[in-house]
Amino acid sequence: GERNRSNFKISQNGLDWQPTDPGTEFANGGSPYVTVLSDGRVVANSTGNELYVNDKNGDGKWATVQTPMAGAYSRSLTPLGNSQVLIVSAGPYAGPTAKADHELTSLIFKIPTD
Repeated sequence: GERNRSNFKISQNGLDWQPTDPGTEFANGGSPYVTVLSDGRVVANSTGNELYVNDKNGDGKWATVQTPMAGAYSRSLTPLGNSQVLIVSAGPYAGPTAKADHELTSLIFKIPTD
């Protein structure tokens, strides 16, 4: 069956995209969020607790880094410098009618440099 996946793709001008090129898959799951650290590494997440890091502008392999923050439908990533990101989550997975606790949580996480 069909599965959710998160892909990374760059356009030369932000307007023209090759629809037949899916880009590079970096994770299973949806609702990806992508940012760039001051050292040029691309950092992304999907629905799990992991972050995905690439040092070749999104080309090739992505390293998987575990974080202590639980996965969520959407977690924002804000670069802070010194290889750190602020991760903000609005709560666990839940449908629109679920009685879930959507407490906002945040974490400052240092991304390893190998």
